[in-house]
Amino acid sequence: MRRAAPGLAAREEQERQDALKALREICICPGCPTYNVCAEQAAEKFFCAEGGSTVCIQGEHGCLCPDCPVHAEMGLSHRSFCTRDSETVQGYGTPER
Repeated sequence: MRRAAPGLAAREEQERQDALKALREICICPGCPTYNVCAEQAAEKFFCAEGGSTVCIQGEHGCLCPDCPVHAEMGLSHRSFCTRDSETVQGYGTPER
């Protein structure tokens, strides 16, 4: 088995983190009708990648996920990530909350 050159894994991880940070910055969760003051104060957003709201968002009052540039950029197929959890979790068929 071939091993990566020293530092390659760290560089790849940094590139991944930089890409996620850029996507987090264009996230439109705060403009969604479901987003609330509690989520804002807890700095919750980017639910498609980071997972659903842990406490703040309990119900759905509309969804902007399909219109989000992150949704298109990441090729997502699900929606309502704040209440139904991340794309990965929804893709595994976890029951909706």
